[in-house]
Amino acid sequence: VAQTPGHITITDAANHHHTISGIDNADNNRFARDYEFDGKTSTASTAIKSSSYVVLHKLNNEGLIFDAKLADSFAHAYETPQEARAFVKKYRLKY
Repeated sequence: VAQTPGHITITDAANHHHTISGIDNADNNRFARDYEFDGKTSTASTAIKSSSYVVLHKLNNEGLIFDAKLADSFAHAYETPQEARAFVKKYRLKY
C-alpha cells in the first residue's frame, strides 16, 4: 500500500496496481466501530469493556479482505468454539 495526498495505491499478490482516488469518498471507505460489552447483550450491559475502530476499504466494488479463505463469508472462521478462539487470538489487536 502506498499513499499520496488524495490517493491510495494497492499492489496485489499478482503485482497489479490499483489506485483509489478521493480517499474521503464514502463509496470507497466506511468507518465502523466494534464494542465488547460486559454483559451477554448490549441491553443487559452496564459498561463497554473495550472498543476499536476500523476502516473498510473497497476496491473495484469489492471489499479488501485480509484472508482470501474468508472472501465469501467470515462464518468459516468460527464455525466451532475452537475456531472462534483461534481466529480472535490470531487477528486481535496487539498492543
